[in-house]
Amino acid sequence: MKSYIQGFITSTLLITSFFTFTASDRPQIDAIEKEIMKIWEREKIQDQLIRNNESKALNLESDVSIYSKSINLYIKSLQKQIDKLTNQLNEHCECYRNQILINQ
Repeated sequence: MKSYIQGFITSTLLITSFFTFTASDRPQIDAIEKEIMKIWEREKIQDQLIRNNESKALNLESDVSIYSKSINLYIKSLQKQIDKLTNQLNEHCECYRNQILINQ
């Protein structure tokens, strides 16, 4: 019987303590909930920034690829022009040499 009374008193104290603890800590719980909400909002903002930055990075990669192709085409055209001018120079030199040989 003594243990039943002791158990009843202990459980009553625990229940009373629980309700007292819950009631007294409500402002702290609200503060914690607000902080959690702030953290979630920051996380959403950071996720959005990451998505935006990924999009910008992909756009930059695309732009770099386009510019790289453009530069390569320009270099090829310059190489063709150089080859053409080199051939013209060789023809003129050959023509000049032939004129010198004929005039001698």
